[in-house]
Amino acid sequence: MSRIEKLALKEGCKEDAFILEAGKKIASCIMQSVQKKRVTLLVGKGNKGADAYAAGLALAEEGFFVQAAALYPPDSCTEWNKNFARRFAKRGKIVSVWDK
Repeated sequence: MSRIEKLALKEGCKEDAFILEAGKKIASCIMQSVQKKRVTLLVGKGNKGADAYAAGLALAEEGFFVQAAALYPPDSCTEWNKNFARRFAKRGKIVSVWDK
């Protein structure tokens, strides 16, 4: 996490808001780049994965069909990742691609 983010959190900002904003920015880039409203996200296990799920939420709000390919099992993911995976699962489809 950057020094600025740490200072903002110390001043009362919520990490949840950072993730949602990152997701909106990612979604905006995707919407400008694709012709079809169908997207598959590759989701890692860290907070960048949470950003990907947040992007999926923003895209779903814009009428996209969104599925997420989770590359790691939930027990190896950060808490924010798990939190946003649960939110995303209500709006999109999560496909597990890790070896069991």
